[in-house]
Amino acid sequence: MQAARLAITAEYSKDFDDSAAMAEAVGAWRLHAVGFIRMGEAPANGPLHVLMQRSWSAKRLRRFDAQVVDSRGTVILTIHHLEFDRCVQAGLAPAQVPSV
Repeated sequence: MQAARLAITAEYSKDFDDSAAMAEAVGAWRLHAVGFIRMGEAPANGPLHVLMQRSWSAKRLRRFDAQVVDSRGTVILTIHHLEFDRCVQAGLAPAQVPSV
């Protein structure tokens, strides 16, 4: 999740030293859904690496797929459809509740 949040934040703050812009961008997006998580059978050896790719993007939604691999390339964890959506604080109107 942290890697996906950093990828989203990079869209709004080209300079990672601008902590105010980064905090604002991180606060504007929330985790919406996770499609499924698959755990590998092998134990992790050495440092772990996160391989992440944005698989879909729209004005209010960002979706990522990710894998965590060890130093030998063994897949430890796969996450499909890690979705983030924009919060109401990001300037979007809240959903209207129909009157009865």
